[in-house]
Amino acid sequence: MEVGELSEPETIAPNSVQRGLRGTGIWSGALRFSDPSVIADAAAELEELGYSCLWIPDMGGDVFGAVRHLLESTRTLTVATGVLNVWVHSPDETAAAYHRIQADYGDRFLVGIGVGHAARINSLMPGRYKGPVGAMNNFLDGLDHAAVPLPRGGRVLAALGPKMLETAARRAAGVHPYNVTPEHTAQARAVLGPDALVLPEQGVVLTTDPEVGRGVGRTYLQGYLTLPNYVNNMRRMGFGR
Repeated sequence: MEVGELSEPETIAPNSVQRGLRGTGIWSGALRFSDPSVIADAAAELEELGYSCLWIPDMGGDVFGAVRHLLESTRTLTVATGVLNVWVHSPDETAAAYHRIQADYGDRFLVGIGVGHAARINSLMPGRYKGPVGAMNNFLDGLDHAAVPLPRGGRVLAALGPKMLETAARRAAGVHPYNVTPEHTAQARAVLGPDALVLPEQGVVLTTDPEVGRGVGRTYLQGYLTLPNYVNNMRRMGFGR
């Protein structure tokens, strides 16, 4: 199905976590894997500076414990997974953890969900990565049929291509696309409609020197250019080899 042929997505009423996501958030691996006391201090400072959400990756280990640590270290901001990997976690585990965290900290936890990258998943679990869109839908089915379901309003998807964007429009509160262009953000908004969450990760280089910025950006992107998901998406956006 072409993007332009999608029917208008169903609107869901915003919950407090969605209303609290206005503004700018921070995605950082350091907020997941640094010294716990450093993480706590950094999270509190970022909240004082006015950031609305802290995003952390899922690279193994206790991601839900890491979410709890950030929530304990702050007062009101949202903490989100960017993103929880469907090959590593089960739907039942995820739904149960979501509701335990909600019970303890209120409506401050957003579950970003993604399929990751074949090379990385298969290096850990050979042959596991198959049919990513189908795997995502199976995972969402599991969340919907868990003992206490994880609601659509509490989840966003790491969606790059048209099929995953369509899935997000039907089955999530929105999207958290990583390593994308402003044009991709506009495309996601067109697919999901005006009320969905569109929460793109945008890299920022803190310099006023264009040459320094381009150098840092090229170095940063080198690793991502070995991953087909990102390369294919960049080609869809009009980039060449």
